[in-house]
Amino acid sequence: MFINSVLCVNDMTKSKGKVFEWSDAWIFASMRGATDDDRSIDFTYLIASSDNLNRSIPSDTEIRNALQKLYRYGLVDFKQGVIKVPLFIEEMYLKIEKKRGGLFSVVDNSLSVLNSPRTKLPIKNEDKIDLTFIDNNFVLKHYKKYVSLISNT
Repeated sequence: MFINSVLCVNDMTKSKGKVFEWSDAWIFASMRGATDDDRSIDFTYLIASSDNLNRSIPSDTEIRNALQKLYRYGLVDFKQGVIKVPLFIEEMYLKIEKKRGGLFSVVDNSLSVLNSPRTKLPIKNEDKIDLTFIDNNFVLKHYKKYVSLISNT
């Protein structure tokens, strides 16, 4: 079914199998701590939030692949070189918060919600977005900024 040039997927997991992988859910969960007032992703805080959730820094490939997939399913927008998080994502984050397990289960709970048959996500009809700016140097720059922030506290 097409609605405003967006294909709605009624049962994503049964028709397509598991769409999202753990690293996609890690980036998705990390976005909550990395979104500023205008809903733009601050990559320094994305690195910080990722480290907080997994005690690890995501690679440029993990970030690019996750954002590409999240974009395809309408979970991020890309406008004028800025990645933004749509308002409806807040409902998903609230579902994730209600699940058991605390901080160290956030990524697993995010993966569960993302791949749930109850989660109805649009598939955008657009091709891939250009995320080539997210390379190793980009991640390293934001990692260094993150380290300087925590060492100044």
